[in-house]
Amino acid sequence: MLRLRRFFMIFTLALALVWALGGWVFSQEGSDHEPQPVSFIYWSHLRWSPATSQALWEEAYKEGKEGELAPVIILGGGMVEGSSLELPRLEERLTQFIDKYIDPLVIEEIPLLLALGPEDFGSERSSAPKVMEPILSNWREALGEGYYLDDLGNGTYPHKLGSLKVLSLNSLLMAHDNTYSPRALKEQRQRTWEWLEGELKGLGPQETALLLSSLPPLEWTLEGEKLWDRGAWKDLAQILARYPGKVSILAGGTEGASKHALYLDEGRSVPLLVAGSLATREGRQANYRLYQVEFYPEDGEPSTISWEVRYLGPGLEKYLDYCDNPLYTSSWEDLSERLQSDDKLYEAYLRDYEEGQPSATQLHDRELRQRLSDDLWAYPLEVEEEAEPQVEAESQTDDETQEESEVSEPPLEEEPSLPQEFPSVEDLRDTAEQLLELILRRL
Repeated sequence: MLRLRRFFMIFTLALALVWALGGWVFSQEGSDHEPQPVSFIYWSHLRWSPATSQALWEEAYKEGKEGELAPVIILGGGMVEGSSLELPRLEERLTQFIDKYIDPLVIEEIPLLLALGPEDFGSERSSAPKVMEPILSNWREALGEGYYLDDLGNGTYPHKLGSLKVLSLNSLLMAHDNTYSPRALKEQRQRTWEWLEGELKGLGPQETALLLSSLPPLEWTLEGEKLWDRGAWKDLAQILARYPGKVSILAGGTEGASKHALYLDEGRSVPLLVAGSLATREGRQANYRLYQVEFYPEDGEPSTISWEVRYLGPGLEKYLDYCDNPLYTSSWEDLSERLQSDDKLYEAYLRDYEEGQPSATQLHDRELRQRLSDDLWAYPLEVEEEAEPQVEAESQTDDETQEESEVSEPPLEEEPSLPQEFPSVEDLRDTAEQLLELILRRL
């Protein structure tokens, strides 16, 4: 009798353990805990000026303010025409824009995410604190508690969007034509990389970083426009290579929308989606994007990134596009092949790239088609380092040189990275069953 009672006690304990583990497993798999799709509006490069017609922008602004399309708005840089203005005039124009368009969104409690870049800081194109602080101060005052950028214009949005952790990078710091002193700029970039790597290292097992960069992290556009500094581009890629499959990038600010894969290895690539412009330009139609990201429930990894290109004004209809399994190199290889063989896909892609209806000549231009297909790929890890600018050495005074030679800090030891893999649902279930079987055998 005592043995039978002991059997039931142990059996009940084992069942309780299985139930507890099963309940934990169920709570992780249940619909309440699965990452839900997230959507957001991406406005980029409006280049607003009080002297130009804003009818099309007002249309887009109304759609965003109503909040029915998406609950979050990303301001992808260049919202105010300021690239030719000196700082005082740019501040004045930015204040006008904020008063008219940003303040009402803040009152409506619509979350606003920022991705600032070269066009946001005036004609100097310098990341000197005296240039950046007045602009950042305007945004800080406008967004209030919703402001999350640091003194360099970088920052981590404090709220998760689904499984996404949003990181805003001030791409002025990476621009090839940044006029700040090379030595000081190098320090700013180093601070940026330390921040970025810290955020990527802290990602949970079900988190993916969404990096926002106004200036697309590419060295060149297809038309030959230089974008990021080569060294900064490679630095970014080396950081991303240490966290494969954990990052997607949204950008804007080039002449034409496009998509790219920053190649890391045969298995993983970083998707880079470049939005079009809200500005009306010759031959191009103003547009913006409505993104949606869906996730795999088991690990929170993006399964699909889709977007709707919303053209403003008459002419072009909305354009829908998507990328399945965007973190995998094989997905981009498939897209590259289909661009060569699928005429309808190519026409849609070319229309998005041109931000307008392509001509018959463009559609039948085999060389252009090949270039666009090749342009899907970017290989930042393979670029050669540029020589250090001579001006950096020349800008140092004798005192600075002597101080550097006297104070030599030992190199920092790299902290060992902790594994971020956790037991899977199947592992936990198997462990529970094995434990129950072991208890029964011991009886």
